Amino acid sequence: MSQVSSARLLPQKPSRWAQILLNRKVPILLFFLLELAFLVFSYLSLQEHFPSIILWEHLLSVFTFFYLLNRSMDSRSKLSWVIIIALFPIFGTALLYFSLADLGVRRLKKRLEDATVQASNHLSTDSEVADYLSQSDRQLQKLAYFLEHSPAQFPIYRDTEVTYFPLGDDMLPALLEDLKKAERYIFMEYFIIDEGIMWGEILAILEEKAKAGLDVRVMFDGMNEMTTLSYDYIERLHKVGIKAQAFSPVKPILSTYYNYRDHRKITVIDGQVAYTGGVNIADEYVNKRERFGHWKDTALRLDGSAVQTLKALFLTMWTVTGIEDKTDMEHYLQEKPQKRKSSGFVIPYGNSPLTYHKVAEDVYLHLLNTSTDYVHIMTPYLILDDELVRAMTFAARRGVDVRIIMPG
Repeated sequence: MSQVSSARLLPQKPSRWAQILLNRKVPILLFFLLELAFLVFSYLSLQEHFPSIILWEHLLSVFTFFYLLNRSMDSRSKLSWVIIIALFPIFGTALLYFSLADLGVRRLKKRLEDATVQASNHLSTDSEVADYLSQSDRQLQKLAYFLEHSPAQFPIYRDTEVTYFPLGDDMLPALLEDLKKAERYIFMEYFIIDEGIMWGEILAILEEKAKAGLDVRVMFDGMNEMTTLSYDYIERLHKVGIKAQAFSPVKPILSTYYNYRDHRKITVIDGQVAYTGGVNIADEYVNKRERFGHWKDTALRLDGSAVQTLKALFLTMWTVTGIEDKTDMEHYLQEKPQKRKSSGFVIPYGNSPLTYHKVAEDVYLHLLNTSTDYVHIMTPYLILDDELVRAMTFAARRGVDVRIIMPG
């Protein structure tokens, strides 16, 4: 079934030269080569004015350094800019100005802000849950308060069943079964989608559901069009009835927008069931293909009230990326999931690639600073800033058992 579905999406294979010319990497590479040639030419043509340029470079560097010190920017970003400007004062300052003044990114941030405000109107903590926390668990109440008062407003839920999958291999059968049961809509947002066994099985179901009249939407990071998917993959999905969008597609246009990637992994089915975690849609994540040895990533299945936040996260990014009007988001967020019996609490939350609010890092810092017994971390990407390093070492010095597992 998946092989037939995949073949249906494949167009007639173009010639070798046509493939090269149609490859999105070609115009992008030519664009950057032209940009580099322009910079080299500009530098060589100004050599006779070298002494004056050195003086102005020093003055420009000093002014820019003071400007950076007063910016509300994290220390790592400031340090990166300082190094660039110290080495290339004129080019670095121009690049900094272009980065801060990028109108494309500003417009997207404004759209994100508007969509976030709209989504937050449909997200709130149940009063009974808030009262229970205030009387029983002050630490959890403080964390819940922080998340609910963050820019995107992430409430805490109690009526949600949670299933933990230690491997992508365990998650896939459950996901396929839930997709088959979908009756109204399927929303999928993933950092990586790669053609293969996993995506073929999912795609076959999505095509079938789209033909049956369901609202099927797929969103992936635009870098996929440079790596795992063809540049026309969105149009190919449209042809089989699936709505599709790419976040930050790569084009031969100079913009800092390309620094922002969409790393989320979210599936929402009928607003009642959702999947999230570290598993992308590619064969290595379910060990159907060996890329770096046995792949270990985890996933969660939510069934109940907490799905509302994941639905809001998807619709917010879908609205920012596409041209959907506000009534589209209202239509889906006005409908709330059915409650399920559960004794635990769930707080779904997400960072946005278009804001400077480090919600996830603040949650990790809270957990590290309030830990009493142990903190065990397993991650494929251990990239720590100074704050996290200090929090981990401080926890260890307090007698907390801090352990980290990472790939070799």
